[in-house]
Amino acid sequence: MYRLILIFFSGSSLVSFLTCLIYRYRHNIHDRYSVCDHCGRILPWYVKIPVLGYFLSLGRCVRCGYRIPLCYPLAESAGGLLFVLLYLLQT
Repeated sequence: MYRLILIFFSGSSLVSFLTCLIYRYRHNIHDRYSVCDHCGRILPWYVKIPVLGYFLSLGRCVRCGYRIPLCYPLAESAGGLLFVLLYLLQT
């Protein structure tokens, strides 16, 4: 059970990282901090936890209340579930 949770968070972390890279590349952003799209303030560490961060922040920026798009936690969850499925098919 713990192994599946670890594999899920590994997959969701990888998808979160790749999403961040693609977003920064497309918008030509070179700083190392994650910021809100609306207010531009640096996001706290707990908001950046894949999947859980969305629910901890209630789907909004903790600074200005701007709604975070639902596609981010859905993509992270899909990546985590894909990793778990691949693991289960392998064993």
